[in-house]
Amino acid sequence: MTAATVFRPVLCRAALRLPPARRAGPGRHAASARPYAPPPVRRPRPAAARRPEDGGFVTVWTVALAFACIALIGLVHDAGRALRAQSDAFGTAAAAARAGAQEIDRVAAITGTTRLDQDRARQAAAAYLADRGVDGTVTVADMDVTVTVTDPVDLQILPGTITVDATATAHAAQGPTPP
Repeated sequence: MTAATVFRPVLCRAALRLPPARRAGPGRHAASARPYAPPPVRRPRPAAARRPEDGGFVTVWTVALAFACIALIGLVHDAGRALRAQSDAFGTAAAAARAGAQEIDRVAAITGTTRLDQDRARQAAAAYLADRGVDGTVTVADMDVTVTVTDPVDLQILPGTITVDATATAHAAQGPTPP
């Protein structure tokens, strides 16, 4: 060997722990001997996998749905209160009408005639309504006492107040006579 020749160690792929070299071939780039990968192609997603932008639609939908649920709950709750107030008003009107129908004319009763004392019947029914703290009107005609009760109901969930009316009539009648 000459002095100009320098020995260089030859390292094999196994010594460097490199994977085996690939030869250039179809679909491979000859300079790098690595597989050629074409640029990725963007393909549209199927309609089920696509997520379009909603632009805040979900927020609007949620607010509208919450408002509708609260309105429905309020309607059911306040309608129940109104029905209960209607029932209570009818019970009060019926009791006041019965109280008025019990006021028969005592002078006529002695002679065996059943007749209603209209002034006392009106006063008795009005006194019953006043004791209960309810507003109403009393009408006495012949043997009938008709009471109409008006009761305002404050709504708890929905805004406002509603008024319920109930009318009841009691008829004064003579009971069975003993034998």
